[in-house]
Amino acid sequence: MKEIKGFEKLYAVTKDGRVYSLITTSSRRKGLLKTYKDGGYLKVNLYDKNGKCSKKFVHRLVAQTYLNNPSRLQIVNHLDGDKENNSIENLEWTTQKKNINHSFIHGLEHRSVATQIDNTIYPNMKIASLTIGFKSFRIAYERRKRGNEFYLGKHSIKCGDAIVQD
Repeated sequence: MKEIKGFEKLYAVTKDGRVYSLITTSSRRKGLLKTYKDGGYLKVNLYDKNGKCSKKFVHRLVAQTYLNNPSRLQIVNHLDGDKENNSIENLEWTTQKKNINHSFIHGLEHRSVATQIDNTIYPNMKIASLTIGFKSFRIAYERRKRGNEFYLGKHSIKCGDAIVQD
């Protein structure tokens, strides 16, 4: 277990992605922190010495703490595609392009996801997005962040398995 940079003496992270509080205060206990999901990734709330909260992705904390990054890459890739597997052996620093290519090669991202906007079903996000004036990447982003059913502006959007056909 190593202390987290910027939160020294407050928090530490293990090689398998468990995050611990190192101190006890009136608002939190010493020990393993609870995680929550954001877009499928695990996150934790870390508080600095002044009590300011920072929301941090666990995979980034593990990579920043344990993985060398001499090229100063900005993206952390999950090698097995499992966003909850934050073990050091499953993470690597990469570029955005290589991360996207990895997701396609391993079937983690599907550009041809059927998309329903309001009551009309389209074969993919690109065609669907043209009808409401949003870029397809915005629909894909919202889907990753909020799941297969969500609202974008006034439009009800369903993707993939969330579409129920009569």
